[in-house]
Amino acid sequence: YGAEKSTYHSELVKIFHDIQKSCDQRLKEMGFRAESYLLPGGIGIKFKKHPIHNLHELQTLPIIECDLSELENFDLNCLNQEKISSLILPPKTKLPFSELNSFNLRRLRAAKAISSDFGSLSKHPLEILELPDSSAENIRFCENMPLRKLDLSGVQISHIPLLRKAQITNLNLFKTSIEEIDDFNCGSLEEIVLSASPIKSITFLSDAKKLLKVEIRATSVSDLSPLENTLIKELHLPGSLVKSIDCLAYLPIETLNIIGLELEDINCLSTLPLKSLSLSPELLKSDEYEFIANLKIPFLRGPADSPEQTAEEFFQKHINSVAME
Repeated sequence: YGAEKSTYHSELVKIFHDIQKSCDQRLKEMGFRAESYLLPGGIGIKFKKHPIHNLHELQTLPIIECDLSELENFDLNCLNQEKISSLILPPKTKLPFSELNSFNLRRLRAAKAISSDFGSLSKHPLEILELPDSSAENIRFCENMPLRKLDLSGVQISHIPLLRKAQITNLNLFKTSIEEIDDFNCGSLEEIVLSASPIKSITFLSDAKKLLKVEIRATSVSDLSPLENTLIKELHLPGSLVKSIDCLAYLPIETLNIIGLELEDINCLSTLPLKSLSLSPELLKSDEYEFIANLKIPFLRGPADSPEQTAEEFFQKHINSVAME
């Protein structure tokens, strides 16, 4: 059965690669400066230059996403609005979102968007919405979207409303103005970025049973106990107010970043299945240095080191910077 499944998968991959190849050939023949890429359920096209033809000519091909990010301007009428469910707009777009009403979008990326009618997006059944550094002032328009991924990094919102239909797996709130999160369904959450936000507590994550990755760099978060019943595998803490990581004992954490943190005790590190540890060697005492060496962590790095640096390379490089007591 395994061999049959593998053969079927290989054939399926070949079919889609053939479709992609055919699409690239058609684009070239028609004079488009564009490249195609495979997506689940179809093909995406990234335009390098504004199309002078109507893309309805390509409607025999399963194009479901158009990446317009490298274009200075574009005409939405060029696009097959019935088939296309995903758009990537040029950065700093001023396009009124009402002009997208003839689409039925499941994914939209509009980085640094300065449109004035974000509310017009509420009609779309968006599952992936990426508005990094946009001028949105609130996200009430998201309340009834079936969101799975939401990127609001750099957006100056201070509140997350109740997202009734969302099952969010990925949430990026980097450099937002959010101080507190309470009425949020964490049941599906796998990754969250709260870095450089004024958030003080991560209590809301105590119900995030599927949580795998958390970033709380440069925050006022000090208490990690809401994570003690999660299955977290990756945690980034530099610049936070964390003094103790004891509550993380025996969690399945494989990647941990504690650079710059002066921790009360690091003994709990021996209970973690660490593959990568980032820390500040100058903050280690001699006994802690020996303790870390005995953990046999494959990848060990200081503030300016490569993430791929081995433990052996770490000790060779930093042995002189360790504070011997």
